[in-house]
Amino acid sequence: MGDHATTTMYWRAHFVFHHRCLALCVLCSTGTRFNQHSGRVAQHLREKLIFKLRFSRPATRYANTCSIFSRPLEANMFFLYFLPPICIVALFIRRLYKFRNYPDAPGPTPAKYTRWWYLKKVYDGKFEQWDVDQHARHGPIVRVAPQMYSIGDPAAMKPIYGIGSPLEKSSWYEYWGDPRVPNHNLFSSTDSSFHATMRRKVANLYTMTAIKSYEPYVNNCVRVLQEQLDRFAAKGEWFDLQHFTQCYALDVIGEITYGNRFGVLDSGGQDVGGILASLEKLLAFGTLAGIEPRFLPFWIWRYGNPETPIRAFDNRQQELRREKGSINGATDFFTKCEALCKKDPVEWERYRGPMAMTQNVAAGSDTTSIALTSAIFHIISNREVYLKLKEEIRAAEEQGEADDPITFDQAQALPYLGSCIKEAMRVHPSTGLPLWRVVPEPGMTISGVFFPAGAVVGINTWVAHRDPRVFGPDPNVFRPERWDPKINDKDKLKQMEAYYMPFGAGTRTCIGKNISILEISKVIPQLIRRYGFELARPGQPIDSLNYWFVKQRNLLARIRQ
Repeated sequence: MGDHATTTMYWRAHFVFHHRCLALCVLCSTGTRFNQHSGRVAQHLREKLIFKLRFSRPATRYANTCSIFSRPLEANMFFLYFLPPICIVALFIRRLYKFRNYPDAPGPTPAKYTRWWYLKKVYDGKFEQWDVDQHARHGPIVRVAPQMYSIGDPAAMKPIYGIGSPLEKSSWYEYWGDPRVPNHNLFSSTDSSFHATMRRKVANLYTMTAIKSYEPYVNNCVRVLQEQLDRFAAKGEWFDLQHFTQCYALDVIGEITYGNRFGVLDSGGQDVGGILASLEKLLAFGTLAGIEPRFLPFWIWRYGNPETPIRAFDNRQQELRREKGSINGATDFFTKCEALCKKDPVEWERYRGPMAMTQNVAAGSDTTSIALTSAIFHIISNREVYLKLKEEIRAAEEQGEADDPITFDQAQALPYLGSCIKEAMRVHPSTGLPLWRVVPEPGMTISGVFFPAGAVVGINTWVAHRDPRVFGPDPNVFRPERWDPKINDKDKLKQMEAYYMPFGAGTRTCIGKNISILEISKVIPQLIRRYGFELARPGQPIDSLNYWFVKQRNLLARIRQ
């Protein structure tokens, strides 16, 4: 037998017995009732190991080793006390060797050897805060896993996310769709060219012209939201502000996509069809399964397959819409998608056209509700900002430039409102993990450090938006005036815009961002001029949970008319 074959057989035997010995250790440590069984297992392991050693290497070299394993006491001692530590050390050395070419950047020590540390930190739901703190302490590069690096450098935006960048999305994104289907949807696609074609197929559905055609649907939901808030105001009840902003955003998506609200607002905030719970599970599942897919059975056991109820909900909505038949002048998403499908059904299927409606449901409410909640919270928490915005809206009303409800064009003409919305998405971005990209062959230099091919790098929006080099000495403060061209010059505003990424960056910018801006711009003026707000915990920071989207929690408020 050749040297290569014998070496392969030897290490194969070593690997098999490593796992069997660990199992034996567990059995022997559980109590005396397993002694007889563990003795039989040890005898079996001795015989198998002697057989492997005898036929994988010359007997003269390993005669002494075989004689040791032929004696029960010595063999048990070896299996129980020596082999597991040896295996652990061997695994440690192997991982050091595997990642030896990756740069040694600041970060927690466990992150050098295992991805499980990053998994645990994300599972805790506060990763964005930790990431910001680490960059403040260590600078532009922080290691979060053996080959994963969080980058906090404005100069890194262009090489990582710029037009023409060779870096593709990492495999983490694949678990936000069906990993068995390559490039399952726009978000999970890791192939830039395929993604570009997919995006072109549906781009006309998200243009500014199309967005304005959706405005009547938003007006309907603003009216229903006001009815619910009027009820709270009349009774003086406390309510969860974030929950009702999500109900509003979800019903808007329902109207825009299918021409029907899902009914979560009409029901007073009830989880109609379990869609809200399914979205929560989808966030946790996609976030954690993408980090450690080897635990996929556990994630499915823990969260189920959250995509299944969302697809079922989506299919049901499509059926209801088809039952209505064609509607003259309808501008909803469904009608436009049906037209595109009839035009070229093969291409529509090939480039995942049917997923467009499902994506609206799955991702269309969270980003909007987070940004809207942040805006309302920070506006009503800052008396000066609140009064200044209220005065801008009142002045527009007096000049006949603020209808009820306000139109999108009228809202866009209110500069301080625009600054408040922009600042709200800066201080509390919707996403809280780095936007991971894979370094291609032959590697590249980022922030002065060379990263070999296969390294995974990304910028966390929370880190970017809190960079004092870009946003000034008070990046943690909500200050809409920082976007005022009368206060900051053109160069400073351009620098801030270049590092402002609430909807992603480059060619992978969120395709539905204009819908989100439409929803937020129309509802905030209505709420500010109609209600006075009171927070249950004024002056306290927002509690949030970060499973990709950094969702606010338990934000109780009370209103009066």
